[in-house]
Amino acid sequence: MKKLTKLETFGLIAAILVSGSYFYMKKVYDPEAAALKKTISSLNAKVGEYNKLKEPPNPEGLKRRLERQREEEKKMAEALRAAGGRTEDEAEVTEVLADISLKAQRQNMQVLKLAPREKVTTKLYKWREVEIQLRGQFYDFVALVDRLKAMTRPVQLREMKIDRDKGKYEEVLITATLRV
Repeated sequence: MKKLTKLETFGLIAAILVSGSYFYMKKVYDPEAAALKKTISSLNAKVGEYNKLKEPPNPEGLKRRLERQREEEKKMAEALRAAGGRTEDEAEVTEVLADISLKAQRQNMQVLKLAPREKVTTKLYKWREVEIQLRGQFYDFVALVDRLKAMTRPVQLREMKIDRDKGKYEEVLITATLRV
């Protein structure tokens, strides 16, 4: 094998350096540079979106608006109740059940059971079903039904079953599903 001259040695080293630099640039530097460009572009897009944002609205104005809307909602709910409608408030259901229990007591009917059931949705209302069981005279029950008909709030009495009370003479046990 022949010994290389100084010029050939420098030429070989230069060729190795150039080809090594070429592969480094192609395989390492260019992908990293492309990733850096993509990151810079994404960052610029985010900065542009941030600059487009406006200041948030004043929370005091929003609070006043919310209070006005709550007052309007209360007025509308009162008007609805006065017209014989009802809202979906659970407290309202409790009030109606208390009113029905009071009417039953005034008609000498004993309320044995008031057990809540599931909610039922119809075209007009979202009903709350309650299983009710009463004991008393049949004629008192008929008078109670008349009082229920006269209520301004909607009430339905369904799946009624009337049995003679074996323990007491001339009294009946009424089991029904009450929709409030």
